[in-house]
Amino acid sequence: GPVKDERALNVVMGVNEDRYDPAIHDIVTAASCTTNCLAPVVKAIHEGIGILRGSITTLHDLTNTQTLLDAPHKDLRRARAAGLSLIPTSTGSATAIGLIFPELAVARGLDA
Repeated sequence: GPVKDERALNVVMGVNEDRYDPAIHDIVTAASCTTNCLAPVVKAIHEGIGILRGSITTLHDLTNTQTLLDAPHKDLRRARAAGLSLIPTSTGSATAIGLIFPELAVARGLDA
């Protein structure tokens, strides 16, 4: 997921690598796999015709935030066995897109 620290730069090559400043950025991260897929498309559409509002659907393999068996969790969606369920949930890409394209604040709140 994205690093939310002003000393860090979430870089997607071909999109915002020109923002890197070694005097400011102590940490450079590749954001996330979903962000690396989404950001070039967002850039092309935004530069070509503009974006007023955004919505994505992404399918993702199991992650460390999911449980393999049904188990207690404050978010009932995440309590289900990940290998047996399709689980709609939020994605860190929404935050990362907002960091990479600050002018697209409406991109935040995307679901995976």
